[in-house]
Amino acid sequence: KERKEFLEKQKRLRKKRQLRKEQKVEKKLQKKVSLQNAKEAKEDKEKVIPITKWEERQNYQHFLKRQENHRISASQRIRELLEQSKKKKQKRNNPIKKRN
Repeated sequence: KERKEFLEKQKRLRKKRQLRKEQKVEKKLQKKVSLQNAKEAKEDKEKVIPITKWEERQNYQHFLKRQENHRISASQRIRELLEQSKKKKQKRNNPIKKRN
């Protein structure tokens, strides 16, 4: 009877050990795969798609247009701010309001 219990216990322990070993191996494999994926992703990032002359020209044209728009909008903003400040000064220096 004791022998039987002892054998069963040994069997259970063996199963547990086996499971642990399998999990360890699986973890190692997963790590390997993830490392490989990371390596591949890095290599993909390093590959640069060459830009054709036409695309370069289009990008430059777009850049110039945006720059011009920005310049225009900036000058408009400056004009608006100047007008606002003039109005404020006029309100402050309004002689009619000062009399009342």
